[in-house]
Amino acid sequence: MSRIGKKPVEFAADIKVSSNGDILTFVKGKISVDLDTKGNVDFAIDGNVLTFSPVSDEKAHRAFWGTYRASAANIVTGLTTGYSMQLEINGVGYRAAVKGKVLNLQLG
Repeated sequence: MSRIGKKPVEFAADIKVSSNGDILTFVKGKISVDLDTKGNVDFAIDGNVLTFSPVSDEKAHRAFWGTYRASAANIVTGLTTGYSMQLEINGVGYRAAVKGKVLNLQLG
């Protein structure tokens, strides 16, 4: 039983989610992202909540259940807040500085 698959995906009102067969389409402004479930999971859109369920009790379908739910959650995160990466440098003799869009690293 997938712990990840059980969780619903909530999205903001400015993201439009629609389905066409096995394809979920997420649209925000001019950006559109498709997620093709290839018939491995069932999904339901209820207002601003998207839920997933496995098609059958086969091992592959249960595996895809959590995978597609996580992919949908990542798409929603990318459309709302975007992605960011933070770098942590540990140790002696290392220095990093940001000048505009340039990252200057002095490593040893």
